[in-house]
Amino acid sequence: MIASNPKTLLHVTGSTVKSASRIYRESESVVDLGLFSRSVALGLVEKGLGELELHASGLEIHRLQSAKAKVASRFPATPRLLLKFVSLYSLIAYYLWIARKVIQLRPAAISCHHFNVLLVSLLIAKICHIQFVYNPHELESHRTGLSPLRRWFTERLERLCLAQIDTMIVVCEPIKSWYQSRFPDIRVHVVRSIPDFHVISDADRQFRLELRHQLQVPATAKLFVYHGVLSKERGVPLLLKAFEAATDSHLLLMGFGTAFELAKAAAARNPFVHVLPAVDQKDLPKNTVAADIGLIVFPDPLSESYRVCLPNKFFEYLNAGLPVVVSGNLSHLADIVQQNGIGWVVDPHASLAQIEAAVSSGYPQAKRNVEAYKLANTFDRERLVFVDVYRNA
Repeated sequence: MIASNPKTLLHVTGSTVKSASRIYRESESVVDLGLFSRSVALGLVEKGLGELELHASGLEIHRLQSAKAKVASRFPATPRLLLKFVSLYSLIAYYLWIARKVIQLRPAAISCHHFNVLLVSLLIAKICHIQFVYNPHELESHRTGLSPLRRWFTERLERLCLAQIDTMIVVCEPIKSWYQSRFPDIRVHVVRSIPDFHVISDADRQFRLELRHQLQVPATAKLFVYHGVLSKERGVPLLLKAFEAATDSHLLLMGFGTAFELAKAAAARNPFVHVLPAVDQKDLPKNTVAADIGLIVFPDPLSESYRVCLPNKFFEYLNAGLPVVVSGNLSHLADIVQQNGIGWVVDPHASLAQIEAAVSSGYPQAKRNVEAYKLANTFDRERLVFVDVYRNA
């Protein structure tokens, strides 16, 4: 057993902790609420990121430069088989580094955010008698892109670990129900990824005019926006295909990912499609305000994790005052949109004409409903869940 520092919450991740808005908000909240005085996250170095960073939220980010990243950057022609051995070595080195960091930082609680670090962070927490909270950002065993073998392995390892866990935080009610039906002894809390309340300012309105002028979007045209990961799985090719028929409406894609170059090529051919790189989290509201409608349209077939998702971008659109268009296969989102009148539900393969026809019905009322929904769903209320989770840390 190590002596705990009762003031430190340690976030263990399998990512770079870049654009990790959910972790940033938890970090800031637990300090504001007086539960901890220090919040630290462990992650991996990526090009352009340092090994130490103090985020604006107050989160200290400690990163490890992995052997795999070093080999891949210096020797891009490394044989795949050798790279697999290097990957295994990197993973073990990362796990050992996490253990050393726990001993060094002496946290009062560990919040584990990803499945790939679940086993090691749980073992360390048990050995050191540290409070442990499993905080997955999606339905981990049913993530998009998992092969049948990896899904089988993930389900069984997660089940083994969850037998030793008594507290979880998840992003939405359907995921809570999924875990509670299988692990009734675990206390599962829901903290939705709601951003800080944004009041649209005169500066936002001015930036809206400037950005639309830059993109050559007329004031009378509807500008649809999708921001976040640009990929096939997130529906980017579907949106590009739909907007091939555009004669008035415009599409703005803003983010990063495997479909970024595809989107740029489409924008070069189509004056109704626009592409911007991802922006800093603090600049996201004013960039989103420039649009009129948010898009979350994912193609079939969907993973179970996507089907019940409640992504950050949904609340970020609403926070900027935008009604949303979501595809009907996103069942949880579709229910929220219909029950609150804050947008429209369409077929995932809907044509632009069908989307425009849906949006033309009740747009002013949807805008008013969005404002009411924003006021009733704030993170100031949501974050009080952390008091129940960490009060005994």
